[in-house]
This record gives sequence, C-alpha cells and structure tokens, in this order.
Amino acid sequence: MKELLKIEYNLLGRIFKLLLWLLFALPIGIFLLLIDNYLANFFGIILVIFSVFYFLNLLFFKSLIFYENQIMKESNIFGKTYKRTLDYSKMDSTVSKSFFGGSLMFWEKGNRWKTYWFFIFDLFPVSNENFKIIRQILMDKNIIDGDFHWNY
Repeated sequence: MKELLKIEYNLLGRIFKLLLWLLFALPIGIFLLLIDNYLANFFGIILVIFSVFYFLNLLFFKSLIFYENQIMKESNIFGKTYKRTLDYSKMDSTVSKSFFGGSLMFWEKGNRWKTYWFFIFDLFPVSNENFKIIRQILMDKNIIDGDFHWNY
C-alpha cells in the first residue's frame, strides 16, 4: 500500500491539549456533578465521560496514516500498538473547528456509532499544511466536496 500522508502529534501540542482537558473540561464536568440539579448532573456525567475518553485518545494516539485505499489509526497503549483501518469507499467524515484547533472525525457509513469513537482526531497538534493535505486527499477520494467548513 502506498502511504500518502502520516500524521503524528508534536509533543508540545499534545501536552497543551492534555492540560487543557485536565484543567478545564474535566473540572467543569465534576463541578456540574456537585450541583443539586438533575439536568446539571446529566451534563456533568456526559462531560466527564467525554473528557476522560478524549484525554485517553490524545494520550495513546500514535499516528494517523492515509493510504491509497484506506486510513489507519495507530494507538500505543502501554507499549502495545493497536491499529484500526477504515476504507475510503465506506467512509464519511466531518470537521469541527474550535478556538484551540478542533477535531477531525471519520466513521463508517451505516455504522457511525460503532466506528466514530475510534477515529476522532484532534487538529491542534497538526500543522495547517498537513490539514490542507488531508483536505486534498479527502477531496480526491470523493469523501468531501471541499466546502467552507474544510477551509483552514
């Protein structure tokens, strides 16, 4: 398989995002759990679960590799490498931007909730040039049409 692009996080970007989640998102979720209100507790539980998942996703991420026919996400969990692949022909994607980077998400069509959680990719530790290359690869593979959401 021909490798089109390999993305690995830079150390400073990864540390910044990990601290951001530990110092802001997780404490806000815990604070919402301490309020005597069912709705606040519900959102607190969701925020804590999402924060822990996102933190672990950032911590264990090794690389995202774009090949000719598929993408592969590698995670390194306590020295063991786990690989997940997703074919372009079965894939859909979206991007969400935020003040601190945003996220790139991939999933298998018709199986979104089962595959979505394994292919969330934080954009903060990624350069603008690499984001443009990712965008172009996805346009070439007819995954996206290059709309304004994908402009960086």
